Amino acid sequence: MTYIYRTGKGAKLTEKISYKSKKKLSFFALITARGGSVGIKNKNLKKIGNYSLLEMSIFATKKVKKINQIYCSSDNKKILNISLKNKIKIIKRPKKLSNNTSKSKPRS
Repeated sequence: MTYIYRTGKGAKLTEKISYKSKKKLSFFALITARGGSVGIKNKNLKKIGNYSLLEMSIFATKKVKKINQIYCSSDNKKILNISLKNKIKIIKRPKKLSNNTSKSKPRS
């Protein structure tokens, strides 16, 4: 799952963004990829054709020109290594935040 957020002074996650503004906006994407899956074990590492689901998310996110930075948050070493190989910044997620009930969207 990929989320795109506006960053910078005074930015809010729920803020609507106007593309008519001449000011250069800064955006980052957060790819959340948990290691343990209930339905399909290691689904983010499963290959469809030549690429894993994680790699497909990374490639699609890199194509968005307005995104300045991409982060991957995971508890799985293999997922984090794939992210690093693709020049994605990583966030090591603790196990207590990597279960079935964990939320990836901020609470409002």
